[in-house]
Amino acid sequence: MEQEKEKYEKVLEILKRTDPVLSQPDEIEEKILNRILEKQQPDQDFRDLIGFIFGWIYVTWVRRSLITASVVLVIMFVLQQSIMMKQITHLSRQVESYEKDASGVPGEYPDRRMMMLRFSEKRLPFFKKANSDKQLEELFRTIDQLKKEYKDLDKIIKEDPELKKLIEKKLSEIDGIKIKI
Repeated sequence: MEQEKEKYEKVLEILKRTDPVLSQPDEIEEKILNRILEKQQPDQDFRDLIGFIFGWIYVTWVRRSLITASVVLVIMFVLQQSIMMKQITHLSRQVESYEKDASGVPGEYPDRRMMMLRFSEKRLPFFKKANSDKQLEELFRTIDQLKKEYKDLDKIIKEDPELKKLIEKKLSEIDGIKIKI
């Protein structure tokens, strides 16, 4: 056993003294350095990708032009929305005024009145009870007549101050009689 140990040590000494013979030492050195760099920077590919995608942010004129374009788009969006809201408000006011009074469309346009009545049928179900166009025309004539009589009555009340006071007194009495919740 001792002899084997001595032989082993001699072989080790010989190996230590002799330089290894390397074929292509530059290539081996390059491979070793590449492996070391890969282990130190495992996400280099990701960084390269991010740098490629967002590299334009370092170009000043591109960045400023994109900011300007985004501001212009936001301003256009705000203007468009405000115009649309004005139009929607205008249309909703028109619909509300026609819903309050289906005869609000002038009498000389019966087709328009009928159209507005059809739109109002969903909210005012008593209009569905009228079965024929003749009944609807009679309804419109009655409404127009009531409007005319109301205007005449209102004119008479405004012209006579005593009558106006009397009506206001009666209305206040009616308001006092009502149950207040």
